[in-house]
Amino acid sequence: MNTGILKTKKSIIVPEVDIKLPILNKTDRANLEVAAQQGFAWIAASFVSSAKDVREIRSYIRKCGKDIPIISKIENRKGIENISEIVQESDGIMVARGDLGLEYNYEQVPILQEQIVTEAKKYGKVAIIATQMLNTMIESSRPSRPEVSDISHAIRSKVDAVMLSGETASGKYPVQAVTAMARIASTSEQHYFNHEIFKYQDSYRLATFCEMAIQLALALDAKAIIGISNKGKTACYLSAFRANLPKIIATQDQDIFHRCFLYYGVIPVMMKLVGTKRELFLDIIKQCKDKKYFRKGDIFIHLFTHDPDRISKQHLLATNSIREEIVE
Repeated sequence: MNTGILKTKKSIIVPEVDIKLPILNKTDRANLEVAAQQGFAWIAASFVSSAKDVREIRSYIRKCGKDIPIISKIENRKGIENISEIVQESDGIMVARGDLGLEYNYEQVPILQEQIVTEAKKYGKVAIIATQMLNTMIESSRPSRPEVSDISHAIRSKVDAVMLSGETASGKYPVQAVTAMARIASTSEQHYFNHEIFKYQDSYRLATFCEMAIQLALALDAKAIIGISNKGKTACYLSAFRANLPKIIATQDQDIFHRCFLYYGVIPVMMKLVGTKRELFLDIIKQCKDKKYFRKGDIFIHLFTHDPDRISKQHLLATNSIREEIVE
């Protein structure tokens, strides 16, 4: 009905029709095998329509010998209809606004975006807003003012990440687009509307412990929280409360180190592989000072926890601790 340019290797969107195709095809499985072999930090799955899709992807990743967290891209009606079950089964959610804008009327997309992000926060999951954030910069070296406002609003709604697509994949100004995105994000983070922590649904003991550490840090006006994480759970839980202070997560696991960059407000640090607990902790402090995260006299909260799966309940209170410390 309208003129346009048709390109090769493009997908077809059929609004309001449930096309029953498997979530994984032969190429997808081959790609997951490569991701597992190369140690990818995250897997983003397109057109996720149900929790079953997520479970199928996770099962295949585990067959490949890895346990890589999954980000479900929400870009069709089934994904919206099943958003709660998808969020609970996933490790993160991406709002793929480009395809959503083809499935729904464009005026509905901002409302859907807010609903998806709210659902992700509700369950303490990673939330990403993607596609057409700086669409102007595919052809122009400068962003439009509405695009700047759009990104700033997303940042101040405390999503974990904003993402470029066509701007860097095929645009004329990829470096300038990344630079613009970083500048907008950095400035917007200095002007949050909401300084309260976000309450999310989780009864796990470690989540409660992390909340107490955040409450103490905010009450004492601490510079940051420092925690040690070997599985990434501490980083995930600290991040999910969306507190406006840095969460420095030290780990000896390269996979966890790379994974932590996506979590809200988390700064990962690699620990030494040997040494006493105190020596390891002092090394973390030194790295933080070298990177200008801390200065002498700064207050920080030291969070130390054990995985309750590995220690009897009667010892939990004796081994978990939240301490106020001062940088020497």
